[in-house]
Amino acid sequence: MSTGITSDIGEELGATRVLAPPRALPQPAERLDASGPVRDRELELAVERLCLDSTSFRDLRERAGGDPVAIGERISAIVAERGKMHNPHTDSGGVLLGTVTAVGPRFGDPPELGDRVVNLASLTLTPLRLDAVVDVD
Repeated sequence: MSTGITSDIGEELGATRVLAPPRALPQPAERLDASGPVRDRELELAVERLCLDSTSFRDLRERAGGDPVAIGERISAIVAERGKMHNPHTDSGGVLLGTVTAVGPRFGDPPELGDRVVNLASLTLTPLRLDAVVDVD
């Protein structure tokens, strides 16, 4: 799919991951492609923890009636639907903690495989796949 942005620039900005709408950047996009394998300028993390911002978490908790299982199910549903943790009601996300499992060959100054990192970019623009939400606290 053409993003309307040249390949190198689009890759650096993450635009090549945008599924909808066309020509959007990742943060305002409705859906991202979070599938593998890792691309040239990306790194892949095994997610240990999502740290949702307070606005998003409060909204999820209220909508789930405080039920941690229901909160986890809603987080899973948002990520499955959007390819990122971007709460559609609050337009917010958070950050994540994870371990580096793969690094693309053109990633500048890459961390080592096995390094634990926190992404400083919002989860509203970070392609994300989750196998399960194990615990909510």
